[in-house]
Amino acid sequence: MALHFDRAEYDARIARVRAALERASLDGLLLFQQESMYYLTGYDTFGFCFFQCLYLGVDGRLALLTRSADLRQAQRTSIIEDIRVWTDAQAATPAGQLRAMLADLRARNIEPLVTLHHFTHPIWFEDRGGFLAADAPERFARYAAFAAQELGDLCDVWCTINEPNVFAVYGYQIGDFPPGRRGDIRATARVLGNLARAHAAAYYAIHAAQPAARVAWAQHYNIFDPARPRNPLDRFVAGLQDRAFNDFFPQAVLEGKASFPFGLLAGDLSAARGTCDYIGLNAYGRDLVAFDPRVPLELFGRRFAAPGAPHGDTGHGHLYGEIYPQGIVRLIQRVGIFGKPIYITENGVADAADRLRP
Repeated sequence: MALHFDRAEYDARIARVRAALERASLDGLLLFQQESMYYLTGYDTFGFCFFQCLYLGVDGRLALLTRSADLRQAQRTSIIEDIRVWTDAQAATPAGQLRAMLADLRARNIEPLVTLHHFTHPIWFEDRGGFLAADAPERFARYAAFAAQELGDLCDVWCTINEPNVFAVYGYQIGDFPPGRRGDIRATARVLGNLARAHAAAYYAIHAAQPAARVAWAQHYNIFDPARPRNPLDRFVAGLQDRAFNDFFPQAVLEGKASFPFGLLAGDLSAARGTCDYIGLNAYGRDLVAFDPRVPLELFGRRFAAPGAPHGDTGHGHLYGEIYPQGIVRLIQRVGIFGKPIYITENGVADAADRLRP
């Protein structure tokens, strides 16, 4: 994947760090922070920085230590050539490691929330079709049941799937996420449908093992406002993008169905109705949307930040969006229809160089 800055800037950043290492008589530098990896190499861990470590040697050698679950993403979305998978300690198991983490949080009076799916897949699952496979919901439910049985005494709050709309749209419509398909509206709808059925199956599987659990999904809501509020085409495409990106999962859980055209392609969603005990709200920013016939993959709506407004860094070829704190209020009002507790499960700003943070 191309850098989000030019090669000369990349070489200059690497050179500055190597010079600092040499002055300090250090052999190398270990980076664990997501923003540091992104600033230095352009590699976006998508939040999985806690499981990845980037090494830069004074000799210029660059290596990434990552999990097997993140190997394919690292290979496809970075310029790093030396990518290694870390090996667990003897007799270690993922469930055991998670139990230790949850117990540590509990000891500090921090209530954990466990997310079962956050974009990455085991290779064997993806090789079987991922969430395009007909049996994906049943497999996911078995996984959720196992997680609840293993961790339920340490965790009461569960998120089945983080941002299913982002996963489906960016993987099958826009093409920025693996598997990198572009313009495949049919696959996007099928994946969303299977994700909704997987969420519902996991919801009931967790409650079967842990009746008092609080279970939901986390929804990324983006605000799409017409660039010219009086322009009917801008209003139309802004509304179209809003419904296509924001509404599928909430409508599936609220009503057990989806709007046209997704309703025709996604299959039966009735099992998803009522399957949330809280609302997980991921809120970041706002896009202005102007009608543009040159961007059919984005439903003929060109997105951009309001002129002069603060915005996050550029990534994947576009801005991450206008920083729009008042959007949280608008979104809380929007999800009030569920009548459920609302948790702000994600919020922040892409700011690798601290140009916006105090």
